[in-house]
Amino acid sequence: MDRSGPDEASATGARSNRIEASARGFAALVEQSADFIAMASPDGLVDYLNEAGQRLIGLTDPALLYRRRLANLVMHGTGAASGQAFEGHVLPEVQASAVWRGDLGLRRQDAAGAGIAAMVSVSCSVFPLRDAQGRIAGFGMVARDVTQARQVALRMQALVELGDRMRELDDPADMARAAAEIMGRTLEVSRAGYGTIDAVRETITIERDWTLPGTSSLAGTLHFREFGSYIEDLKRGETVVFADAETDARTTVAALERIEARSLVNLPIVEQGRFVALFYLNNKDPRAWTESELGFIREVADRARDAIERRRGQHQLRRLADDLQRLVAQRTADRDRMWRLSSDVMLVVTLEGVIESVNPAWRRVLDWNEPDLLGINCAELIHPDDLAATRTELARLADGRVTQRFENCYRHRDGSYRWLAWTAVPEAGRVHAVGRDVTAERASAEAQRVLEAQLRQSQKMEAVGQLSGGIAHDFNNLLTGITGSLELLGTRLTQGRLEGADRYITAAVGAAGRAASLTHRLLAFSRRQTLDPRPINLNRLIGGMEELVRRTVGPMITVEVVQEGCLWMTLCDPNQLENALLNLCINGRDAMPDGGRLTIETANSRFDVRAARERDLPTGQYVSLCVTDTGTGMEAETAARLPRLGSGETVLVVDDEPTVRMLVTEVLENLGYAVIEAQDGTAGLQVLRSDAQIDLLVTDVGLPGGMNGRQLADAARARRPDLKVLLITGYAENAVIGNGLLAPGMELLTKPFAMSTLGTRIRGMIES
Repeated sequence: MDRSGPDEASATGARSNRIEASARGFAALVEQSADFIAMASPDGLVDYLNEAGQRLIGLTDPALLYRRRLANLVMHGTGAASGQAFEGHVLPEVQASAVWRGDLGLRRQDAAGAGIAAMVSVSCSVFPLRDAQGRIAGFGMVARDVTQARQVALRMQALVELGDRMRELDDPADMARAAAEIMGRTLEVSRAGYGTIDAVRETITIERDWTLPGTSSLAGTLHFREFGSYIEDLKRGETVVFADAETDARTTVAALERIEARSLVNLPIVEQGRFVALFYLNNKDPRAWTESELGFIREVADRARDAIERRRGQHQLRRLADDLQRLVAQRTADRDRMWRLSSDVMLVVTLEGVIESVNPAWRRVLDWNEPDLLGINCAELIHPDDLAATRTELARLADGRVTQRFENCYRHRDGSYRWLAWTAVPEAGRVHAVGRDVTAERASAEAQRVLEAQLRQSQKMEAVGQLSGGIAHDFNNLLTGITGSLELLGTRLTQGRLEGADRYITAAVGAAGRAASLTHRLLAFSRRQTLDPRPINLNRLIGGMEELVRRTVGPMITVEVVQEGCLWMTLCDPNQLENALLNLCINGRDAMPDGGRLTIETANSRFDVRAARERDLPTGQYVSLCVTDTGTGMEAETAARLPRLGSGETVLVVDDEPTVRMLVTEVLENLGYAVIEAQDGTAGLQVLRSDAQIDLLVTDVGLPGGMNGRQLADAARARRPDLKVLLITGYAENAVIGNGLLAPGMELLTKPFAMSTLGTRIRGMIES
């Protein structure tokens, strides 16, 4: 008869539920664990293995897994008896001391449940499972995969060994082979080595390699094509990896099996774009190469290459030191010969000018023998007019400076004087000097000077002629500003309106001042300043400036120079071209405050009639110099600053001359039109690409910034086909329209012009 009360029965049921819930939770915890967790019967047969454990050994079929001996899954030590060692050593120790802890290996299984050679290193605990009476009812085993940690430790140890070996060895070939050996031993492959490449013959030459016992060496010369087509990948500098030659389309399987290389890694060494050497690892069995293994191979190869390059550099320095020693001896002998045989006079003097040594050329040039000169002061031979300058030059040498070319007169034995051009250097309280007789050169120089002066003047006037088109354009701009201001001022005076009159006076005076300044510059150019146009190689000029440009723009900007291979010679003043190029580069730098790319490009160009007309240039052959940058350009808020639009017709005025732009705007506003102003083609094009109403475009032809007025008009017509255009120019009409005709809706007005004429022309175009 059950004497338990309802409360006791309820407590028992709750306790049973908690135990059942705990058991379910424990089972879920075991099943979700990343560790290997197994249970076995007292006789060592597997009763349970969680999913992580099944994945770790590669066996998930319950029919193949359960009721097999736990010892079959364990490698205790090495050798065929490892399973027996587990049952004979580990399990008895568990029965005796309750828990065994240590390192074991888990044997990987194939799909049929047979153990393979691969092993997973684990840190393991084996413990007894007891029943309610405390008797051993089985064994439990928990293991954690430490393969990766051990691999990391082994590879770190290998890198330390690599550093030691690289320091010990001196021959770069021995260093490369040592690196290959360390790779092979650490990764436990069949063979590892290093060879030099003949990319033309597609061969590798191997002096010796590292192999496991029983694996043959590949020492000798091998042809890549015998083993497949992967030589093409190696030539491109790509690492070749395959796990199984039978499944890789690039391989010749039979040839690779013959050298016991069922799987491999080939790491090419590329120097200056050439495939020159190779690190290789072979395995006789298929092998899946992991990313960590490939990373280790690359790191060993990189460290070895760095060490080898340092060693080669040391060898080169030793060779250079030996060569330098031989060169010094040779130069000493050469100097002695030069001292004796030179046609230039040589001497060594103190800083006070006392002669200590002279060469035989003094006899040939000035008829002085060595005994005549030793111990005297060189001032005794120098022309009185040159003494002060000579003493000054000696003082400069005493300060450590070098004399590149200093000329003075020395007395000949016969009493005449000879001009000598000196190069001199100070050293250890003395001056070593070489003097060349330039008497004949100076005699002819005076006669040439007159001819050169005439030639320079001719070149100046030729340059003035070349500039006449641009000068005329500038003068017409200024004349337009002057006459237009005076015309509007007269209109205001006639109307009795004086407000704003000072603005026209200021504009006229300013334009007149600029015209005077332009005249002065032109006169100074034609009379005193010399253009020095001469044939130059533009590529060579840019090459000489490249370092200066790089230093000027700073390290945040990448400078790229793209040069035409067979660039034509260019007739120009190199100094002015260098200044222009440097200014362009500085402008590009300023447009890239956060860094970017600056490209300097040269090219040969031929301008036909159309291309020349677009650039307002004669047809013919040109050399172009382009400077481009990846700068930000005009900010949106800057581009958005336009004058408020009027309610009537709107005219866009584009002119780089502020006075002309102001006068045209004044005329238009007096006529009741709304006006938008732009100072160059780029700014004008931005307006034309916007949604603003534009009824007429008035533009100067000669605009700065790479887009002239005619080009702006063509670009405007492409977007606004019906836009009317008035072109204003200070050039001759043919320079603008060439041999062609203006398109319908386009008219031309030549500077200087009356403001009334401008108003009439604009009104007629808008109302037509």
